Amino acid sequence: MSATSEYIGKVTTPADDRKLKHIRTKTCGDWQPGTLKWYNSPKGFGFVTLSDGSDAFMHASVFRAAGFIRYVEGMPIEVRIYKENGRNRVGHVREAP
Repeated sequence: MSATSEYIGKVTTPADDRKLKHIRTKTCGDWQPGTLKWYNSPKGFGFVTLSDGSDAFMHASVFRAAGFIRYVEGMPIEVRIYKENGRNRVGHVREAP
């Protein structure tokens, strides 16, 4: 897999809007630091490594909603996590300060 991935523009589809509506109804925790572990742009998902060493699943719609233009594996970000079926999922993402 390439060391970098890029998303150009802020384009959402009706499917993204439905996914985001579902995520907005979830209760997310506080902002916490993380690192983009890897991201598969064609498949539209990736994983974030959190500061405690655990991983969290992230769907492409979360990146799009945050307006990311470019993302690179290993980049520092901040995320808000919620649990679904006992697993960590990213509900919100923003650039690390």
